[in-house]
Amino acid sequence: RAETRVIYHTECVRQRGSCHAASSSKTWPLNKWTNEMNSHQQEWKSGDVLLERAASFFNRTGRVEGTREVPEWMGDLDHNLKKTSLALSTSVQDLQKAAETRLRSFPLRATRTRASDASSGSQGSSGSAPVLWKNLQQTSSKKELRHPIKDEWEDWLKSFEEKLKTKSDWPRRTLVRKGPVSDFQEDTTRKNEGQQGARNPIPLKVDQLVRHAREVAHERLRNLETQWKRGIGEGETCGVEDTKKGRHRVSAKRRGANLSLMDEGRKIAIVTTASLPWMTGTAVNPLLRAAFLAKMKKKVTLLVPWLSPQDQETIYQRHFQTPEEQEIFVREWLRARVGFDSDFQLKFYPGRYAPEKGSILPVGDVSKCISDDEAEVAILEEPEHLNWYHHGERWSDKFQHVVGIVHTNYLEYAKREDNGNLKASILKKVNQWVCRAAGCDKIIKLSDVVQELPRSTTCFVHGVSPKFLDIGRHKSDEISQSRGKSAFPKGVYFLGKVVWGKGYTELLEVLEHHRNKHGINIDVDVYGHGDDFVSVKEEANRHGLAVRFHGARDHADSDIYGYKVFINPSLSDVVATTTAEALAMGKFVVCADHPSNKFFRNFPNCLTYKDKDEFCKCISKAMSEEPEPLNEEQRRLLTWEAATERLLKIAEPDQHTSKQRALENCFDRLSYMLHNSLSGVEAYRITAGAGGGTRDCLDDLLDVAKFDQMMAVRGILDRK
Repeated sequence: RAETRVIYHTECVRQRGSCHAASSSKTWPLNKWTNEMNSHQQEWKSGDVLLERAASFFNRTGRVEGTREVPEWMGDLDHNLKKTSLALSTSVQDLQKAAETRLRSFPLRATRTRASDASSGSQGSSGSAPVLWKNLQQTSSKKELRHPIKDEWEDWLKSFEEKLKTKSDWPRRTLVRKGPVSDFQEDTTRKNEGQQGARNPIPLKVDQLVRHAREVAHERLRNLETQWKRGIGEGETCGVEDTKKGRHRVSAKRRGANLSLMDEGRKIAIVTTASLPWMTGTAVNPLLRAAFLAKMKKKVTLLVPWLSPQDQETIYQRHFQTPEEQEIFVREWLRARVGFDSDFQLKFYPGRYAPEKGSILPVGDVSKCISDDEAEVAILEEPEHLNWYHHGERWSDKFQHVVGIVHTNYLEYAKREDNGNLKASILKKVNQWVCRAAGCDKIIKLSDVVQELPRSTTCFVHGVSPKFLDIGRHKSDEISQSRGKSAFPKGVYFLGKVVWGKGYTELLEVLEHHRNKHGINIDVDVYGHGDDFVSVKEEANRHGLAVRFHGARDHADSDIYGYKVFINPSLSDVVATTTAEALAMGKFVVCADHPSNKFFRNFPNCLTYKDKDEFCKCISKAMSEEPEPLNEEQRRLLTWEAATERLLKIAEPDQHTSKQRALENCFDRLSYMLHNSLSGVEAYRITAGAGGGTRDCLDDLLDVAKFDQMMAVRGILDRK
């Protein structure tokens, strides 16, 4: 594609050179120009260098004419396009012909006039819009008048603008229109208006000419790149449109019409609501996702929250002085977990811990942390959570494609509180509203446990670290060589954040039922820590259950390798990553027959139960038998490589009919306008639970005083 851009540069220069040399009879054959370009093969990749050399050539007042000989570099381009699997069926000659046709569909020609004529004409053009576009509106449809938006070619166009301004004769040039809009021709005789060949002269100052050249160049570049990517065809026109109030930037949706997540080098920003060392799913899984997307040659930026020292002590049990210090910790943990260095960018946005919600809330507009140049694809981990109180630019206005991944069943948590059914019904509508306001193109539910959301689909897009699969292979070898001796010297355990909503209510119930039915307790070791640690421990002791609490650990801890059976009775999880990790490590998993466990049912070591009696049967089977080793296909299903492939496939942009998309976009836009208006009102934010002083971003993440000014005020739906 870099060479495709070179074609555009040379074609533009070739046309401009023809204009400069119009009054000269001296000509240069095309093959001589081609030979000079071919002598600089190592500099093709740089459009600016090629532009300079071609411009230098044309400044000799030579005119390109003659042969239709295909340059050698066009043959190389054809070879490279096929080599990169763009699968274009047309020949190099057809490509060149199509390029020339497209470039000449709206050509520029120059004519020399007296400086006084140009000056006087320009003075009469001072209206609300440039005179050129005012005249074009009389003979062209609105669609053809769209101006391309700023994009990656802005730097080149700025340099082109400087070149134009340095030409002493440019201020004395005008464009003249002859016939239809697309028929601009050169008039070297300066005939009067009304005579043949010079109808409706349109005087332009240099600034107007530069702006026009900029706009036309943008549109042609976009159309050409679309053609070469899809095969010769019509490209998408996009940019800024004229409105009653002026110009506005066209939504990034139109810019992303031809976007594919499969493309190498695709820029992806992952935004999540937690960070290590908090060992929660929204901290671990997005981090691993970023690592494996980067491994697949995507340009990834991961955004995680930065907390005040007080909040860090609360949930991290440690204090990082700077974001750089926390980044070192995160990357070291990741390297130990995946076994390779990850080439992605890690950024921090300001956040605050809300204990009444048990989660971290963003402070200010998180989208500002991503520059416009990097804004191609956004993956919002927990899109409803990120947008409850979002005030600022709409995600779909900044990014070309927005994907949400739902991690948490917030409705189930709400139902467990006072007036839970009422809270859950309100929260359900709020989640749908904010996801529409964000403009999510796709929302991926990890399982059908969570509510339906706009444009949602279900797919398990998480995996497990290679380390756990290696442990599973080692255990399989031990089982095959054990000769009757178990490879798992320990019994039953449960691992998870200690809050009642994470399955601890169900855990105590099934353990008590087993004791009442069989007369014996099951010894269970619990690893985890959380807000309800004390109350869960007291309840287990009150019922006389054999549950031992060991504090926070994860599956990477060597103390957990020897356990044979993992119990996960939770009904609130969307999908438990701990279940996938236990299966990868070769253990039995005893879990409820629930939509959150649908992905794991086909694994031989996953034992599901529908009621408490079936739980007793499953636990007895697991304790009396040895787990079955996983085959390679089953192992691959659990890998992050397979999970990333599933994500890219399911998140690929859909093709919608224009009418259907227009109706959806209209409703989504109204949702955004209402939400953004309300979220900008401090009283509303405090009432809804955002806290005080959290609307605007912090300029300095290390400004502790600004964090201290935020008020932790409970909202009307927060638990008391």
